[in-house]
Amino acid sequence: MNKPHIHKDTIIAWANGAQIQYRDHEFVWWDCTGTPGWGEEAVYRVKPDVAAELIEWLVKRNWDLSDQQLATQLLKNFNITLKD
Repeated sequence: MNKPHIHKDTIIAWANGAQIQYRDHEFVWWDCTGTPGWGEEAVYRVKPDVAAELIEWLVKRNWDLSDQQLATQLLKNFNITLKD
């Protein structure tokens, strides 16, 4: 039996229209333009939701997300619209 491609799930997500990012040698994520190379040595991911990434960052730093004014200002500054 053939071993599935290391990036199988990401390739499927890309084929379904997801934005894909790759990580460079300095661990910085970049948006892929055009068709990704899907090299086995490369690291790819589906581009995360900016709001979710921001919230995760704030939680890790123990920000008080119950502060409605702070949360509203952060969302405005990052031009984020939360979805239901």
